[in-house]
Amino acid sequence: MALRFSLRSPLAFLLLASGVYAVAAFIVSRLATLPDPEMLAAALTLDLTLLVPALYYGVLVRGRSWPTITVAPVFVFSFVAASFLIPDAYHGTLDRLHLVVPLVEVGLLAVLVLRARAVVGAYRTAPSADAYDRMRTAIRAALGDGLSSRMLAYEAAVLRYALVGWREQPVEEKSAFGYVRTSGYGGVLLGILIAAVLELVAGHILLHLFWSPTAALVHLALSGYALLWFLGDYQAMRLRPIRVDDEAFALRLGLRWDARIPTAQIAGVRRLEQPLLKAKDTLNATPLGRLRYLIELREPVVVDGPYGLRRTVSKVGIAVDDAERFEARLVEVLGLPQN
Repeated sequence: MALRFSLRSPLAFLLLASGVYAVAAFIVSRLATLPDPEMLAAALTLDLTLLVPALYYGVLVRGRSWPTITVAPVFVFSFVAASFLIPDAYHGTLDRLHLVVPLVEVGLLAVLVLRARAVVGAYRTAPSADAYDRMRTAIRAALGDGLSSRMLAYEAAVLRYALVGWREQPVEEKSAFGYVRTSGYGGVLLGILIAAVLELVAGHILLHLFWSPTAALVHLALSGYALLWFLGDYQAMRLRPIRVDDEAFALRLGLRWDARIPTAQIAGVRRLEQPLLKAKDTLNATPLGRLRYLIELREPVVVDGPYGLRRTVSKVGIAVDDAERFEARLVEVLGLPQN
């Protein structure tokens, strides 16, 4: 398989930044033997604190539409890295730049507060009744439609559904079709959660006793997040049914997969009697168990996945709890013969 490398990718930035740091470390190791070390140290300081953020801006902000605000933490990180790499005797330029860091931090905090207010306001006024849709709309309005904003919306949705989703009930509508009950996913998830809790407690104690408190805390944080993710994903499955209305087919699988497919894009819906073979252009959008229907599209569509990732597919496999009502709805809305 041929691997593709893009100059507008996070990997490209990491390689470029690593090159800057590698060259700087090489020069620093010989700084005392070189002519005019103070001037060289000043140049290295500017490279580390300004060139690295500039590369980040050019590769990821301009190249991939990441939020401009993210340049600020990169600058602060670069300043801290430079303070460790440049010897204390040559910190003259760093001492001057030190006055800029608090201004950057205050500015970053102010922007975050303003963006947070904008996100809350956009969330409250978003037209969709679906909480995840409203989060994505609000964060996109405040931060743009980049990967980082999609990741932020996903993380916020995980926490939202995990913490408050259990208090809500799915809306009963003729256009809505659940997919959790007949899959048996609820029982499987219960077993996973019980095993995860037992592993969390036992692992935390063993790591604390036989390794280190820090490792135990890291394990606790990662295991706790995994529990939140499973809970949030399940509640989202329960509260975010598949929808078939006059304009679009709303594909949903909890927080895993999500797409709004115009009805004109649907070429056919085929009932599956045998297991479907895996294919690159086919998405399995079921929580557990065998696919029941294959939706074939006229043109490939982009499906939103976990953590802001996206996938392009031309076929989607699903299963629903109420097959008879689902098929009747397909005929009513799409006018497609079922086979």
